[in-house]
Amino acid sequence: MACAERSFAVLDSPARVWAAVSDLSRWDRLLIVSRAAEKGWGDKLLPRGPLGPGASLAMLSGRQVVQEWAVDEWQPAAKLVLSSRRWFGRPRGEMRSRLSIELSPVSPVETGVKLRLETRFSHAVLGPFLNLAVPLRRELRAILGRMEDGITARLCGG
Repeated sequence: MACAERSFAVLDSPARVWAAVSDLSRWDRLLIVSRAAEKGWGDKLLPRGPLGPGASLAMLSGRQVVQEWAVDEWQPAAKLVLSSRRWFGRPRGEMRSRLSIELSPVSPVETGVKLRLETRFSHAVLGPFLNLAVPLRRELRAILGRMEDGITARLCGG
């Protein structure tokens, strides 16, 4: 399994930061691996109905659903946890992932943000080899960097 974490602070209230991170329909390319569509992992996260505890999300590659994700934890202005549930893409590239976003007030006008992303290849035969051979940690760090940039841009009106 590969894991990456990233912590940063933004000059805004937890409620406004929560509004930015919980609007999954605007995540666009935040949670995407480079060339993910080519690899069959999906390149767009789409909520399937209202968001909240237990909500379902689809990871699409073009118009095809390749992964199903779920909201595991939904604590407004505090914590959001998503995890992959089902895989519909190419079997050899099957992955399981979990994303955690934690918000904590630093001051009335500053919020700490902690991002954690874990993933692993879960194919019964190829998974153990791919987990060793593919440099996932570097990719996860890049994803979390894009997430930080996206969150801060949204809070600045972007």
